[in-house]
Order: sequence, then structure tokens, then C-alpha cells
Amino acid sequence: MNQITASTAQRRADLMARVDSVLPILQKNAARTDAEGIIPEENFAALKDAGLGRILRPRRFGGIETDLKTSLEVQVRLAMACGSTSWVTGLGNVSSFGVAALFPLEAQEEVWGDNDHCQIALVSAKAEATKQEVPGGWRVSGRWRYGSGSAYAQWVAVGVPHTDENGEPDTVLVLVPISEVVIEKSWEVSGMRGTASDTIVLKDIFVPPHRQASMNAAYAGKSASPYMAEHGTIYRTPFLPVFSLCIAASPVGLAKAALAVAAETAPKRKLPFFGIPQSESETNQVMIANAAIAADSAEMHMLRSATEADAAAAAGMRMTNDQRVAADTIAAARYSNEAVRTVVRVMMSSTFANSNPLQRIWRDCEIASSHFWFSEIMLAGYGKTIFGGEASLVK
Repeated sequence: MNQITASTAQRRADLMARVDSVLPILQKNAARTDAEGIIPEENFAALKDAGLGRILRPRRFGGIETDLKTSLEVQVRLAMACGSTSWVTGLGNVSSFGVAALFPLEAQEEVWGDNDHCQIALVSAKAEATKQEVPGGWRVSGRWRYGSGSAYAQWVAVGVPHTDENGEPDTVLVLVPISEVVIEKSWEVSGMRGTASDTIVLKDIFVPPHRQASMNAAYAGKSASPYMAEHGTIYRTPFLPVFSLCIAASPVGLAKAALAVAAETAPKRKLPFFGIPQSESETNQVMIANAAIAADSAEMHMLRSATEADAAAAAGMRMTNDQRVAADTIAAARYSNEAVRTVVRVMMSSTFANSNPLQRIWRDCEIASSHFWFSEIMLAGYGKTIFGGEASLVK
């Protein structure tokens, strides 16, 4: 069991108090974020003042450097007020984690040296990327879809195909300042509208070696991060489990938000024909209980893996159970979606009134839980390990 020290508990309580201080602002602007497809500057100002965009940044660069479990709890609470703001904040924090865990100090100094509030948009996919090796580095071109947070970013990190020194296929993340990037507006969807998950475009951009990070090297515990030798650092945790748990956190928060809306409104609404409040229907009571069970199950799956990751980091070890983390994140998204859908059935057609925040929560959760990382194919590796085989990593 990973023991929580007084200082750790105090830091967590302080962070949660900071979160609670910004929730009214996020909640007030949630409908506007959805309607306009952009997160208001007021949200970012509140997040900056509370330090919530620095929770996974190294302390040496002004970060809080909290544990993974706490960072997920922050993101869940943010999602209870605004799904888009939670998603962008969470991915911004996990992108900071990626820079710290994968890149050398020289790159980190470029990213954070003169920028206290630096947002990073990260897309690890490499499907439409090419590179040319040139003296002193690479010239990179490509298009990366679903660059969440790209409208608010100062840097991007995108995946490029490579073959490592052993002849194995590799993905190399490259860091590029936003001034060298073209953002194509392509995020026209029904939910999570404020995430600015647009298309990142690079056109023959030079990337020096210190802004290149091999994922194969990271998997092998050989990244260029200056923190790898530090005992107990969170940056020894593999990147992909941190990333997948991060994107599961917002659906968990949305499920909690849906339950909160139902608890507030059901006692005030009459059930047609029966004339009793919706909350007094035994059928609705059973359904809302099932929704609560699903939401709790989602959170428990997510926090189980986060707790194991933190325990491994605290012990100076690298987490090795990556495949079950994938299963836990899929379960978190699946159960969150189930919870929200059940709440919608309880609240019936009133859900879809424009004035009802539940319709926005439903749309946001449907979009968030449809992420590729939650698809059935991602369970194959876990299933293989159950049968005694060795699962290969996603590259």
C-alpha cells in the first residue's frame, strides 16, 4: 500500500481547494464554450492563477510535479464543470509530463525557460508524417489530426515514423514551436467543441536532435530525461499509461456531472401521467443507482492503475503492467458512457432542452469516450497476456 504522508495529503488538499475556486468560472462559461467552440480566456486566466496547468511540470521549471492520481482527480473535478476545459487542461499537463519524461534538459529549457504558462499540444500518431535527415537534424512534414488544445498552444509535440538502431519500427516525438506550425480548422463536431482538436500541419520544418524523443528508448527506460536517475520521480512512469489515464479522466468527471444534474432536477420534475416527482419512481431510483455504480466503477478502474503507477514511481521502479492499464482506461470510458446514457434515460426528453446542461454533458461524453484509445482493438494486448503471451507495444 502506498502510504500518503502528511505533506502529500496537504498538497492534494491544497490543489483540490484551488480546483474548487475555479469551478464556478468554468461552469458559468460552459455553455458559451460549447456554443462558440472556444474556451474563453477567463477560464485560462483562472487556471493559470490556480497553477492547474503546471501540476505535471518539473519543479525546477516552476511546476508542482504532483503524483499521477492527484492530477487525475483534478481533471475529474474540472470535467464536472466543463468537459472541454478539463480535456485541454489534462492533455496540456500530460504533454508537460511527456516533455519532462522523454526530452533532454536543453529542450525543456527552450519550452519552459521564458514561459511560465506554456500549453503544449501533443499528437503521437504518425500516419501522415515524413522526415528527411539533413545535417544537424531532420526536416519534418506532415498532418496530424485531432491536435487537442492546438488553438491555445505555444509548442506542439507530434509523432514521426523512424527505424531505430536495432532496425525496429519506432515513433519519435518532435517538439516544434507554434510559430513554425500551421493549424487547419477541422474540429467541427457535436461535442467537446472547445477542445480545438484541429489539424496540425508542418511543412519542411527543421528539428534538431535535442527536440527528438524516441518512444522505443522511453519504453526501454533509456530516455534522455534528466530525471530518470532520480529516485521516486513520477517521470519514470511510462508515457503511454499516463496519457491513456489522462484521457479517461474527463469522461469520469462528465459521468459525475450527469449524476449531479439528475440529483438536482429529478425531485423538481413530475413524471408524466403518474403525477409524482421523477425521483420518487422506483424504476428511476434503480436506474440512477445503476448509473452511480457505473460512474464509481469507472473512477475505481482509473484510480487503480494510477495508484499502481504512483507506487512504482515512489519505489524507484518502472511500471510494467502497461496492458492492464489499457484495460482500466477502456473500462473507465465505457462505464462513464454507460452512466451518462442511463441518466439520460431517467431524465427522458427533458435532457435535450437547450437550457439543460445534461444534453451538453451527454454530447461531450459520447465524443470523449469514442477516442481511438478506448477502442476494442486496444484490449488485444491485455487478452494476450491473460493467455500467457507477451503483448507487443503500440508503436
